[in-house]
Amino acid sequence: MKLDREKELALLKGQFSSNDKENRRNGETKNNDDDDDATSADDASSALPPTKLPKIPPYSQKRLWGPDVSNMIKMSLGCDSHDLLVELLGTLGNITSLDMPKGKGWANLMTDYNLCNFVSKLLVPGMSQNDVVLETVILIGQFCHDSESQMLIASSSLIRALHELWQDKGDDSEILLQLLHLFYKMLHWPDCREELLYSTEAMADISECVSKRHKPTRFLAEKCLDLILEVSERSGGGGLWKTSMRSEAQNGYRRLHPLRN
Repeated sequence: MKLDREKELALLKGQFSSNDKENRRNGETKNNDDDDDATSADDASSALPPTKLPKIPPYSQKRLWGPDVSNMIKMSLGCDSHDLLVELLGTLGNITSLDMPKGKGWANLMTDYNLCNFVSKLLVPGMSQNDVVLETVILIGQFCHDSESQMLIASSSLIRALHELWQDKGDDSEILLQLLHLFYKMLHWPDCREELLYSTEAMADISECVSKRHKPTRFLAEKCLDLILEVSERSGGGGLWKTSMRSEAQNGYRRLHPLRN
């Protein structure tokens, strides 16, 4: 009986051992399968093509306005209707180089139609209503995108006319803002910058705007002054402009806060 009992225990022990080995083998096989799945998933993800950003479509209306630009300029030159003139100037003020007739830019049109003289007349104090003046300033800003047209502007009386407009319409926040934006563009061009800074008092006027309560006006004025300093420092004359800016800014602050002095 004792031998039968020992045989029975030995058989049971051998069965449990074989079961454990089989379970271990099954577990190892499962882990290997999981590893293979993970590896294959990683390989699949690495094989995926990189994400591509959507392409910006080309300007679909390129040259569409080309045939009409000259006609709109001709209509503006002989226009007697105030409302129509506002619309024409507003449309021309949105014409970019991609809208121009092929092979032509603003410099060509300014020469062909004497546009500097035309817009200068519109800027004469008392000559035009504020909406015409505003659209005219925006249109001149389009001229400044052309390196050749900026030389035509600098050699004309247009910059002095713009400064006179500043003196006359400086209380109008919209016109003042567009003038600052226009001056900022002009300051990027050497010819216009020299005429603006040395033939007018635009520097003092821009410095005064730093103390304005209107935030967009202050922002543009500071951008103009930063650009003036940057260009002046490259040419070795930054110290003079810094002194002038500081003086004008202090004067503007005193005018804005008279009780604090």
